[in-house]
Amino acid sequence: MTLCLECGSPVKPRITHCGGPQPRLCSSRCKRLRRLKTTSLWVQSHKAQKQALDASYRKLRKETHGTYFRDFYAKNRERRKRQANEWYHANAEYALERQKAYFASRPIEVRRALGRKSRATRRATEVQAFIEAVDPRIVFDRDDGICGICRERVDPMTPWEVDHVQPISKCGLHCYANVQLAHRKCNRSKAAKCAS
Repeated sequence: MTLCLECGSPVKPRITHCGGPQPRLCSSRCKRLRRLKTTSLWVQSHKAQKQALDASYRKLRKETHGTYFRDFYAKNRERRKRQANEWYHANAEYALERQKAYFASRPIEVRRALGRKSRATRRATEVQAFIEAVDPRIVFDRDDGICGICRERVDPMTPWEVDHVQPISKCGLHCYANVQLAHRKCNRSKAAKCAS
């Protein structure tokens, strides 16, 4: 019995009537990993050739490249969502491990921002409010690092939050038009009151 070239587990032999090569990888996941490794090895050893190929490709398709992908994703949005959802449910444990590893690899300030974003989205979902994907870092840049409550500068290395001008509990929306940058202390003292 042959062993998988990628993970070392036994490979189930293929029964064929006309001979042909036997499989050397045990699963589609191992095949994908092997393909990724061989592709990255080729790119590393042929870096100049790869850069020249990419440049010539971009030069030939300068006008159509960006619009092609934008149009493709717009046309196939539902199908891509369905496929992603099916994959996630089929590989839930693997997806959760990947998500945790990604989160742990980010710098602490990015982890804080991602946590704030997911908590705000969850709260808005609970009260069935309108939800827009609000990125705290974009709000920080938009407000020039100024707290919307006390009007003083916010140090990005200290705890800061995205405050809802009209609270979600009072039918406020979770969107860029209804959020502002705030010190944690200011946001907690404002609580669920509307901004004056």
